[in-house]
Amino acid sequence: MSDKPITIKIIVDNNAADKFLSEHGFSVYIENGTDKIIFDCGQSDAFIPNIATAGIDLADINKLVVSHGHYDHTGAIRDILNSSNNIALFAHPDIFETRYSIHAGKDPRNISIKNSQVNSLNDLPENQKHFSNGPVQISDNIYLTGEIARNNDFEDTGGPFYLDTEQNVADIIYDDQSLCIETVNGVVLLTGCCHSGIVNTMDHIQNFLDRNIYMVIGGLHLNRASKSRLKKTIKAFNDFGVERIIPCHCTGEEAVKVMRKELGDIVEPGYAGMEIEL
Repeated sequence: MSDKPITIKIIVDNNAADKFLSEHGFSVYIENGTDKIIFDCGQSDAFIPNIATAGIDLADINKLVVSHGHYDHTGAIRDILNSSNNIALFAHPDIFETRYSIHAGKDPRNISIKNSQVNSLNDLPENQKHFSNGPVQISDNIYLTGEIARNNDFEDTGGPFYLDTEQNVADIIYDDQSLCIETVNGVVLLTGCCHSGIVNTMDHIQNFLDRNIYMVIGGLHLNRASKSRLKKTIKAFNDFGVERIIPCHCTGEEAVKVMRKELGDIVEPGYAGMEIEL
């Protein structure tokens, strides 16, 4: 575990500080010594101006992590790959799946990585691509979780997701991964959308790192969660002894309100421009 400072900056989120743009998307910058890491890269318009506002030079980025293959987390892949030499990509092999969100009474909506971003990924030299469905260490004290087992009976992917327009094949989003940072205080867990479920994810992390979970940052996809699921999630945060929670992106305003009511000041909503020093 590290006792050296690690800096986390939220680059893209649904909410934003002054001078930053907001959009439905998520991106985080992590500085860990010589490693400059981007975890997800928003939907489209906000990433490039926000990274500049944050004072980060894209040319310095040496690692790109894709949490899962949805458009609102992969919108600046081409910009990043074009700006950074010898960058290493870390992702699950299923990020290229064609996938849809289908709500009753509405046409299917393609929510896959856009073709322009896929083309850039395909053009990246093979030795710079690191695809894995298991845990991977990507930097000192920083790990990708790999596939997360769906072991409880109250969490789901958080939406009407399918791999076909006829709704015959549900999309389980097996490529959903989170990132965890070992610190002297415990594990800092960084989630993209957490389609695996935050409780499943915390269980998974304790299984392979066997450490307390100190902080959770990111999208939790609780915007459509039932009262029962939300209650069990809050209980799990207490049971795991999580000391700080920074919900972002797809967590949902109502879910955040309930979490703040039940858990108090340990819950602090995130926003583009927020900086966290570990």
